[in-house]
Amino acid sequence: MKNDLHMTALESRVLFSGMMSADVETATTVSGIVFSDTVVANNKPDAGEGLAGCVVTFNRNSDHIVSTPVTASDGTFSTDLLPGVYHLTIDGPTVAKPYDNPAFVVGTTPITQNFKLSTDDGGNPTPPAQKTDLAVTVSNLPNSLSTGTSSVPVTVTVINKGAAYKGPATIAIYFSKKKTIGSGDVPLKTVKLSEVSVAANSNKPILSLNAAALVGLLPPGKWYVLVRLTVAGDTNAANNIDSSDAATTIANASTNLLPSLNGPVAVNGRKATFKLIVKNTGNAVATGKLTIHLAARPKNGGADIALPSLVPMNITVNPNNGTWTPPKATVANLAGLPVGSYKLVVTLSPVLKTAESKTSDNTVVSSVFVVK
Repeated sequence: MKNDLHMTALESRVLFSGMMSADVETATTVSGIVFSDTVVANNKPDAGEGLAGCVVTFNRNSDHIVSTPVTASDGTFSTDLLPGVYHLTIDGPTVAKPYDNPAFVVGTTPITQNFKLSTDDGGNPTPPAQKTDLAVTVSNLPNSLSTGTSSVPVTVTVINKGAAYKGPATIAIYFSKKKTIGSGDVPLKTVKLSEVSVAANSNKPILSLNAAALVGLLPPGKWYVLVRLTVAGDTNAANNIDSSDAATTIANASTNLLPSLNGPVAVNGRKATFKLIVKNTGNAVATGKLTIHLAARPKNGGADIALPSLVPMNITVNPNNGTWTPPKATVANLAGLPVGSYKLVVTLSPVLKTAESKTSDNTVVSSVFVVK
């Protein structure tokens, strides 16, 4: 009975020991070189081709046991791995495209395998070719415009941030209520250029046009001018759209003439010379014919006494406070006017291509002058 118990214990120890031995996994050494093949193009590592600092990641698919050796200065690496199927990736500071193998098999036999990777400027003596990257800008418009404006210059400039470009280009210009292209935009013009040549890393104005015709058709309000550039082979189309920095207020065209006198009236016998200045506070050019009516207003009261009007003359006054003065001296004929003290009343009566917004301020009255 005693011997039976001894044998049973011994058998248990043997069986347990055997089970432990079967469960222990033996590691396998995996080593190699990560290289660029840029010194001697022969698909094997040569002196000077090893890529340092690359992280070689082994991730076992069954339980995600991970090993991450880092390549030495000559591109070599070595690690011990348990058998299994691993997801292998290799990446580094000069690697252009990481290596990716989701099914790298490790058995019980040591593995030596080299990995050829392409590199960027940091590890490749021959840098990759620079690619074209064109951007576009559009000039800003004035803060305000009128529908009768005759000149609205728009300039489109191409900025090349990459390699030289030579080829066709399409430029589309819009007016928009917002700074992005979308529904409700008003097309100004689309220009197809058969060939545009822009040197590397340079700026070049490629289109200038007058947008006045379209401005005259736009409803009053705030508008941006937008431009979109389309070229083949551009690596960054996101910067091919630009808008003016600020909105331009477009209003219906109008003129408003305000007369003023520069200095006192100079009387010489029965003639009174005065210096007239006409200002246009409207947003459109005031162009047409101007008649100047004159009258003498008694200092002590009484009705104005009409004087001969001046001969009608051509007039052109720029908008937004532009000024105009008669090309010849303006002289009032005082013949028949009784002796006394008067003020000269000057009234503008224009006939313009763009009508005045109001006429109640078309009169100016001088200081007192004396007729002897």
